Amino acid sequence: MTLGWWAPGTTVSSDLEIEQLHSDLKQLYDWSIDWQMLFNVNKYKVLHFGFRNVHGIYSLGAEVLKEVDEEKDLGVIIN
Repeated sequence: MTLGWWAPGTTVSSDLEIEQLHSDLKQLYDWSIDWQMLFNVNKYKVLHFGFRNVHGIYSLGAEVLKEVDEEKDLGVIIN
């Protein structure tokens, strides 16, 4: 699993990177099922920004992660 590579602010700019991220998310989800530590998918969001960012659809299990245009974190709005 290479999920540590997908840090906040990471830009996914190719189909290969999207496939790798999907694979990492599936492994993370499978791990959470195995260890009975489910994620609250409603707390996760996808923020697309940048000109080269490929707008993929991301999910954990059967739940699609919500896409947003902006997000507030520590009082700072990112868009």
